This record gives sequence, structure tokens and C-alpha cells, in this order.
Amino acid sequence: EKIDGTAATWIYEVENDSFRVFSHNWEVGESGVWFDAARNVGLKGKMASYCKNHNLPSLVLQGEVVAPNVQKNLYNVSKADLFIYGMMTIEGRRYCFKEMKEACAEMDIKTVPILSESEYMPDNIEALLKSCEGRSTQADIPREGVVWRVTASGKDIHFKVKSRPYKVWFDKK
Repeated sequence: EKIDGTAATWIYEVENDSFRVFSHNWEVGESGVWFDAARNVGLKGKMASYCKNHNLPSLVLQGEVVAPNVQKNLYNVSKADLFIYGMMTIEGRRYCFKEMKEACAEMDIKTVPILSESEYMPDNIEALLKSCEGRSTQADIPREGVVWRVTASGKDIHFKVKSRPYKVWFDKK
């Protein structure tokens, strides 16, 4: 499920115990919902432990932040929270979705909601658009869309499909 929040990137580097927080376009430091979400789930400590346990010099997580003051608080959260959708190292190793899910489970942090895991993918645009319609798994609202993720032969390809009914609903809200 595509979560309607605000994008974030969190970087942890072992060498200097550095934790950096970015919005979609800017480094935000220890401010804003991006940092609040990380603090609320203890993200720095979890990333540090993961790096130590797996002998990694760095870890980069990408995700979506939801918060009371983001996107009309569609998910009715009382404090900033996050959903991870990407993982890599600064050195350039990108984790496939399966590895990312396992790492997030180990760190006890949420991934984006997974609606289905299968070999099936619609074969035309109309079927893709229809597939993203439905209710959110996080609140009783229309789903913003879906992210299709294909993992094969070591490649991780993903793209999002946004729901047309969601757009109409959101514009009226």
C-alpha cells in the first residue's frame, strides 16, 4: 500500500555514531516530523544495533512519515510514525525487498503495508489502475495507491500507481 505521508531518509554511520535525517529534498537535522518519527520509534539505536550485528559501516533507510500535521492526518495518528520502503548502505549496496523486510523485522520497525506477494502483475494500464483501488489497511479511508515491486535476478524494480478515486476523495476532504 502506498502510504500518503511525507518521504524521509535516515542515515546512520558507525564510524562517528552519526545519525542524519532528510525530508524529501533537505537535510532537516533534529527537527520536524521526520526526526520526530525517528525518535518516537528509537530509530537511531535500532539502526546502530543492526549495523553492529551485521558488521556494516552504514545503513540508509527510506520511508514515509505520517503525523498529526501531515496530509490532514488521514491515518488518525497521535504522534509521528514511519513506514520503511527502502534500505541500502552509503557504499551503494541496495537491499532487495525480502532482505529489507527481514531487517525491519529484526529492528522491530514497520515496513509499508504489504497487500499481496505473488507472481501476478496486470498486463495493461486499466488493470493496474483498478488494482490500486480499495480501502487502506491503516484507516477507514480509500487507499492512495499501490507500489508494485518486482524482484528478479538481483534487480529490484518498483513503481507506484495512484488511485483515481482517492484523488477525488482527498480533494473533497
